[in-house]
Amino acid sequence: WGRIRGPKPNHARAAARTLDLDLIWMEGTVVDSPRLSLPHPRACSRGFVLGPLRDLDPWLGGRLTLPHPLTGEPRCPEDLWLLLPEAARNDSQPVAEPIDPIERAA
Repeated sequence: WGRIRGPKPNHARAAARTLDLDLIWMEGTVVDSPRLSLPHPRACSRGFVLGPLRDLDPWLGGRLTLPHPLTGEPRCPEDLWLLLPEAARNDSQPVAEPIDPIERAA
C-alpha cells in the first residue's frame, strides 16, 4: 500500500522520503504520552492505514482491533474501513499484490 500525496510546497513533513515508519498499533499496548500514542489516535480515519491493516489482520488470526473513533469500542480493520468516507478510502492504493501466506511458506 502507498499513500497518495498531492503537491504540498514548503511542507517537508509531507514530502517523499526514503523510509517513513509510523507506529500505529502494537498488540494490546496502550500508550498516551507527548511523544507517542498507541493505538494511533487517527488510524481509524485514514485509508492508507486501514487498507494494509485489512490485509494483515487474517495473518494475525483476526485479533487486530483499533478503537472506534466515536465510541472507543474495539473494532476490526474491515469494519472501520466500511465506516470511512469514499474519499478517505481512495487516499491510498495497493502497490503490489498481497502475498498468500501458503504460497510464501512453499
